[in-house]
Amino acid sequence: MTIYGAIPRGAYKQQPKLMPRSLGFERYALGFNGLDNSIEVPDSASIRNLYRSPFTIEVFAKKTVLLPGGETLVGWGWGVRINLDGALFQWRGLLAGVWTTFASITGGWIQDLGQHHWVLKWDGLAYTFCRDGNALPTTSIGNVSDASVASLLIGAFTVPGTQVFNGLISLVRIYKDYALSLEEVRWNRLNYHNPVRPDKLALWLPMEEGSGLVAADHSGLGNNGALLPALTPPTWEQVRQYELRAETEQ
Repeated sequence: MTIYGAIPRGAYKQQPKLMPRSLGFERYALGFNGLDNSIEVPDSASIRNLYRSPFTIEVFAKKTVLLPGGETLVGWGWGVRINLDGALFQWRGLLAGVWTTFASITGGWIQDLGQHHWVLKWDGLAYTFCRDGNALPTTSIGNVSDASVASLLIGAFTVPGTQVFNGLISLVRIYKDYALSLEEVRWNRLNYHNPVRPDKLALWLPMEEGSGLVAADHSGLGNNGALLPALTPPTWEQVRQYELRAETEQ
């Protein structure tokens, strides 16, 4: 197995031309209908208060339509959303209905369909959005200081059925107490099954089950996700790993 430290720094620009072994076979992704689908990860001490120290949220997602109201990748009292104009990290705050935007990007790169590797990281000083291994100019106004005790949702915002995602999500990882460097972001984009610093992972849903109502957590912390609603959950779809990677080429 290739390890992160074995790749010279100068090799990253050449790396997209190579085919990491983990990308050469079929795997699964979950299809979200844009109506009521989501994955719910119950509240746990291992992911609570995520934002009180450096963290990284990482998602492979493929949009199939552009919804004007915005589509949520991960939501939990706060939400990471993409819309027609950019991407946002928003916080609900203590007062219901009052929202604060802590990080945002704008630009025409959002207005396209297809597969992308999204990363939002907080290094203790500022937020950075990355897409497909590239850091984007991010407006950052300081970190959330509040606590949230609630289920974490994938594909919906604070409650199922709100700001829903329409398309495929094939992987979600959350690092606690660790902000990935740009080189590490690029490594993870190319190596699904061999992420850097697995000891810092609080959630790792590779979505490889292919059937059933559970997306198993591979972080070792037991933060498994339930596919909702049970009668019409997100659908398991087979995809080719190399095709996912190829769509994130720049």
